[in-house]
Amino acid sequence: MVVSEKPWFAASEAALPGLRDGLWANLKGSDCKFDPAQAMQDWPDCAQPMLVEGGRYRGPSMGADDEKGQLADVTKWDKIDHVLVPGDPLIDQIDMSSGKNAGPQGESKGFLYIAARILKRDEEGRGIEVLRWPVACGPLPKKLPKRKGMPNPSDFVSKQPFPGLTVKDSVCTAADIAALRRAAALSEKIAVPNKTPPITSRWVRERADGG
Repeated sequence: MVVSEKPWFAASEAALPGLRDGLWANLKGSDCKFDPAQAMQDWPDCAQPMLVEGGRYRGPSMGADDEKGQLADVTKWDKIDHVLVPGDPLIDQIDMSSGKNAGPQGESKGFLYIAARILKRDEEGRGIEVLRWPVACGPLPKKLPKRKGMPNPSDFVSKQPFPGLTVKDSVCTAADIAALRRAAALSEKIAVPNKTPPITSRWVRERADGG
């Protein structure tokens, strides 16, 4: 995925109206079926809960599915700051330093980028259904090279980065915003071959507890 040490976008550039606040479900696979009226802990594994709170996402931490009490307790969810900026497609800038796993003393882990397209809006124009896919560096190799032991991190990085992108030490960065936007659009067609298929995010209700 394309990353950056510093953000390309400021909070003031966020799309307005943005996404509707409340409980969302990230659906893995077009055949994922779930009952939105059910409690989150009763959703199938293909439906992952997420809270949208303005410029912040909240979601269960790793392993929460094995601890249903933690899944139901929103106060224990991780928090990630983001900026969803307009364009075709939209770009969602994710601040990895804001999460639970950020480094000591708030040490930045940088930013990564998700492309998005709003499929449905409510009567106020807020997004209530979104298609998302990662902003990729380029097509991944179809086969990993044969080598003894564990594969190298560079084995999982594109050898054909999109124009304006650079790979150094297995890290892919963009030369400018134009290159980032170009990569966001081009990434849609390679999301499935890269084994990172688009995910549909759907607004469910106002509150996580069903109230």
